[in-house]
Parts: sequence; C-alpha cells; structure tokens
Amino acid sequence: MGRRGATRYLEIALGAFLAVLGAAFLLSNVFDLDLSSHLWPLWVLVPGLVLLTLAFSVRLLAGLAVPGSVIAMAGLILLVLNATGQWQAWAYAWTLVAPTSAGAGLMIYGRLSGRPASYRVGLSLVLVGLVLFLLLMAFFELIIGLSGYTELRFMWPLVLILAGILVLLSPYLWRRRSL
Repeated sequence: MGRRGATRYLEIALGAFLAVLGAAFLLSNVFDLDLSSHLWPLWVLVPGLVLLTLAFSVRLLAGLAVPGSVIAMAGLILLVLNATGQWQAWAYAWTLVAPTSAGAGLMIYGRLSGRPASYRVGLSLVLVGLVLFLLLMAFFELIIGLSGYTELRFMWPLVLILAGILVLLSPYLWRRRSL
C-alpha cells in the first residue's frame, strides 16, 4: 500500500472517530447523560483503540501498535477502577500498562511488520508484566490487605489458578519459533 492508501486510511479513521465522538455528545445531550463523571476514561481508551486500529489497517503505521496498546490499556484500567471505585488497585495495576501492554504492542508490531525479534522482546515484556502483576497483587491484597477485604478465600485460589495456567503455557510461551 502506498502513501496515498495510508492517507486514505487516516482520513477514514479520523472521520469515524469524529462521527462517534459527535454521536456520543449528541446522545449525552438528548438523554441528559453526565458522561464526564462515569465514562471519562473513554477519553483515554478510545484514542488508544484508534491507534491500534490504524496499526492493524495500514502496514506503514504498524509502529502505532505500541503507543496504542499502552494508551488503550491505561484507559481500560481507568474505566474499571472508576466503575468499581477500587483506586487503591493502581498500586499493582500499573504493571498491566508497562511493561505488559507495551510488550503486547511490540508483539503486534513484530507480527505486522515481520520482525521476529520485536515479537520475542514483546513476549518477554508481557510475561514479566504478568508475573509482576500477580506478585504485586498477591502482596498488596493478600498480605497487606490493601482493598480491605478480610475474606481471602477467593484470592488464593485465583492466584493458584493463574500460576497453574502460566506453568501449563510456559512450554509454548518460551519456545522459539519463527513468525
């Protein structure tokens, strides 16, 4: 795809983004919705999704997968934390933004651009980020009790299940294979 095709994809993405944004404002005005208090994380999530869409749509823009995944993950985490009110979870949720989502973006970039080294580095970052997330979540929630839950009977089984899944998948995750 040439430069002209890439420009057209950018025009389509920008046009779609503006149309969706306008529709959201229109619906909020018609139905008197206060989008700012509940859905403000969409201001972070949507641009990240737009960047990811561009990365998948235009080969020349595959590098946008990294910032797109980081921004989208930050928006998704903010959306969940805002909906649940569990802001203290940010003490360990940041590991899903960096290095996890940055690694996912590198994996996407590596696949889209045919660069196996980028894919492998991204996979390593994802694994490091997930392990950090699990360790910090276990520390902050199970040992310190950051969220104030005194009932731990659900947390330990979840940690064990996730650890088991990682062990089961480890031969596939660490095996070197070509793209």
